[in-house]
Amino acid sequence: MHNNKYQGFTVSRYTLLASAILAASIPTAQAVELDTGNPDWTARIDNTIKYNYGVRTESADKRMLGTPNNNDGDYNFRKSGTNITNRVDLLTEMDVVYKNAMGFRVSAASWYDKAYANTGSNSNPFVNGNDSRSGLVANDPRLAGVTNDNVGFGSPHLSNYAQRYYSGPSGEILDAFVFYSTEVGEESLFSAKAGQHNVFWGETILNPVHSISYGQSGLDLAKLAASPGTEAKELFVPR
Repeated sequence: MHNNKYQGFTVSRYTLLASAILAASIPTAQAVELDTGNPDWTARIDNTIKYNYGVRTESADKRMLGTPNNNDGDYNFRKSGTNITNRVDLLTEMDVVYKNAMGFRVSAASWYDKAYANTGSNSNPFVNGNDSRSGLVANDPRLAGVTNDNVGFGSPHLSNYAQRYYSGPSGEILDAFVFYSTEVGEESLFSAKAGQHNVFWGETILNPVHSISYGQSGLDLAKLAASPGTEAKELFVPR
């Protein structure tokens, strides 16, 4: 005899995960070649803009709201039709090269997600909520009348980390380095870089974790989840 007590919960959870996001991603890129007036110098600026919009297609299940270690996101965006992402990303890259042998590169990323405005989980009634209330979760009387329609809304507060990396407006410097290369003898090449940079081998079609470069450096998986369509070069954390 099989215990089916939690089968409904399992199905509901996977259904929620499968249908939680309906997103539209609109990337656009613009490249500008700067006229240096000297054929030995080349300068290029690239700007890539991404826009992602998503809504929740199913209200949060009460049983998922009752999961104390994973419920802050559900408390922030409970209702079906709630806007869960309304994010604009800008990636700016500048390369200056002299005689194809030396130069510098600077790149920076910036972002803003309006969906996080006036959003927070201070009203989370569990022990790990931001107001740190005590009590046994399983016996908390405050959950007795909770339904998908009357769970209430949190206070307009996010942690500094969430404000910095999810909401914004914010940004960060990615690459900032100088480089030099020269031929040594007839068949050898010496090259060097100094500054903040990363080395990864190639791109990948679906996800940076599917490429060989996955093991070469740390990945910004938070940005990958928050901004679908982000290229690998923006996700690998420079050293």
